[in-house]
Amino acid sequence: MMCKWLILIVFSLSLGSQTHAEVQIPTGLLENEQLEVLDLLGSQLGHRWAGDPFGLGAFPGVNASFQVTQVPIQKLNDLGDRNTSNEGRQLIPRLVVAKGLYANIDAFLHFTPLFESIGYAEYGGALRIPIHEEDSTPYIFSVIAHVNSINVRNLLFAINLGLRLQVGYRIGQLGIWAGTGILRTHGRFEGGTSSVTHNLTRSDQNIERTEYLGGLSYIAWDNFEFGLEASATSALCLTFQAGYRF
Repeated sequence: MMCKWLILIVFSLSLGSQTHAEVQIPTGLLENEQLEVLDLLGSQLGHRWAGDPFGLGAFPGVNASFQVTQVPIQKLNDLGDRNTSNEGRQLIPRLVVAKGLYANIDAFLHFTPLFESIGYAEYGGALRIPIHEEDSTPYIFSVIAHVNSINVRNLLFAINLGLRLQVGYRIGQLGIWAGTGILRTHGRFEGGTSSVTHNLTRSDQNIERTEYLGGLSYIAWDNFEFGLEASATSALCLTFQAGYRF
């Protein structure tokens, strides 16, 4: 048991230790550039779950997971005044708690506390409802409704609201899934002397995206779970996850 906990802690710390780079938003953003920033730092960071695609409804405990999402923030360097030096893909950490309710309906709560080192905070939740599942087949079709709120350095505040259709397949301890959905994102760029907008005034923007996702997960040692999910609206992001079922 102690060995399992040590593996999870080491895995989590090794991923979390790479989140030291600061997310920099360029100044002087025109309206079309604000939409690009909102898509990258808002839409790309909606609800993520790289765990078992099958419901936890029959499981009496909870699933606690640590995940990181890779976001290609270097694209921000070409926007606005081009005065940022974002490097490569930023790793955004997140803690997730999942609980089975009944009839394989699952609830998810996730959050990222404000890290001064990266200037990012997030919280949100989701509800996963199976619409077709049979014990005699390894398939499951689910609908996922989700919402989350994002704060980037007190300069950008974003809210994601989405609905997905997902199909999952299980082979032994391995779970595979793919899905698509509609995601609406509202963003508010703050005004004032520290504003990143071109005229230093508050700006509200809205975008709607079709998102695509797919991934796989593996349950090890009965209660440990590891997974990888690829998701995209306008750019590809990868989410890595490690969790334990208590």
